[in-house]
Amino acid sequence: LFITISHFSNKIIIRTTMTEKGEIDIIVEHTHAIPIVEGVVVEETQKEGKGKNVKIGLGTSIHPTASIGDHSHVHDGVTIDEGTQIGSHCHIHAGVRIGKDTQIGTHCHLHAGVRIEDNVTVGEHNHFQPGVSVLNGATVAHHSHFHTGSFVGSGAVVGENCKVEKGARISEKAIVPVGTTVAIGSIYG
Repeated sequence: LFITISHFSNKIIIRTTMTEKGEIDIIVEHTHAIPIVEGVVVEETQKEGKGKNVKIGLGTSIHPTASIGDHSHVHDGVTIDEGTQIGSHCHIHAGVRIGKDTQIGTHCHLHAGVRIEDNVTVGEHNHFQPGVSVLNGATVAHHSHFHTGSFVGSGAVVGENCKVEKGARISEKAIVPVGTTVAIGSIYG
């Protein structure tokens, strides 16, 4: 298992091994005076097929109980809280904040400044442009697109193949049917 913490041409490559006592040894193989970010931890679940070829940016904080799927890229300054699971092939840009016990499906793209709170479920192949907020307990099905500054209220449910346009707001506990487009700046629910 390799985790790469990179910033431009500088890299740290960390190799982990399990000792006879069941402890994890971390060996730094290459460094250019880049600090290792506290909180980047290899979990037992990642040894069971998760976490291959994951890139973690500088200043990123990942809770030890969080997991990140294969071939995902987590950029600089991201926060991923406890119990959260990120699917494979995800791309999480700078400054994204993901709360506790949240599930992010495979192939999701979260641009800079996206905020996803606690207990949120996000299906596969979703795209969140900069500044999108998804509040506690919301559910987003598959293949939806959230434009810049859009907002999903607590407990809301967004169906598959939805388009939430720039600045649109989905109210608390609203249910957005499959294939709906929520217009620019409008309030749904």
